[in-house]
Amino acid sequence: MDENNAQLVRLFFVKTELERVVADMIAGSFNDDATCLLFAYKERLLGSYLWGGWSQKKYLALTDIKGLFSGQRVALSHLSEIESSIKIVGDEIKDIEIYLSRLKNNNSNYSIRYLQKRYGEFNVGVCIIPHGASSFYRGILTPKELKKIKSKNNILVRTLFPKLEYFEFSGERYGADTDVVKRIYTFPGHVLDHPKAEFIDISSFRRDSGAGAESNDALIVGQPVYMRQRLTPDQVEKINLRISQLLKERGCGKVYFLPHPREDGSMCFFQPGFELIKVAEPLELMLLNRAFKTVISSFSTGLFTSQIILGDHCQTYAVGMNLVNVDEDELTQLRSGFEGVGVNMIDI
Repeated sequence: MDENNAQLVRLFFVKTELERVVADMIAGSFNDDATCLLFAYKERLLGSYLWGGWSQKKYLALTDIKGLFSGQRVALSHLSEIESSIKIVGDEIKDIEIYLSRLKNNNSNYSIRYLQKRYGEFNVGVCIIPHGASSFYRGILTPKELKKIKSKNNILVRTLFPKLEYFEFSGERYGADTDVVKRIYTFPGHVLDHPKAEFIDISSFRRDSGAGAESNDALIVGQPVYMRQRLTPDQVEKINLRISQLLKERGCGKVYFLPHPREDGSMCFFQPGFELIKVAEPLELMLLNRAFKTVISSFSTGLFTSQIILGDHCQTYAVGMNLVNVDEDELTQLRSGFEGVGVNMIDI
């Protein structure tokens, strides 16, 4: 696709704070006449972040429709919103680029096939953007996952919802093996052995090298570790103890605690004496305005981005990552990605 073509439209689908930050970084890096549209699955992701050049920003609600075939009906309403947004751009559109975290995203996946039918398969491309720690693991889809993907196009669903056709794929779980995927964006330092890999330009995103160098404050990043049984309460207690020791070893001043955006009520890694950050602000944006000497968590992607943004003026620590309940291959790739940018690994 010709990226210097004024008839090119870029559609960004975001579900997390990191995805929104990445979308701003990528969309703001182009110097062409393309139109950029932002579709967010959470209203708070429509706010002001790093880039103000969006032609449109639209909220795609996920919970407005209940009952039988709710998923398909929600997807149909989203497709209608996407279609109306594209129509506002004009009738001369020839190329479409879709930016999302993975093809196996039910609500935005349908837009791939719909737009391919409207603009032609060769005129629609997909770019994969990072969305969290699981971005480091790009394994192969299991037979069970493949069966579930195929079921979304069964006869009943296709009959009731002819406008919806799920883009089926196999191989790599993010869809990188398919022809429709043109690029896979990743952060510098994260080694991604794939011919479609392309680093995100973070030069304008990185904190000024001298900013906040005198700070002695520490930041603890919380994680909803019980949601998918990633850690047990006993393991969390061991991590908390090691975090306390590490704070003393580092001679930290004030210690702040940032809850995870999907906080499950457990407030993991929070301890008495920590100052709770109550403002709902993405970590990536906060780091541009507040300096920390130390950032600590277990396996949060925030450690990765903190190291990238703060550089040599901050030390980041992944405490107890070796305890995390994930497949060995996934854990190996996760550790490799963190170590690649300089995150310190403290096993327990």
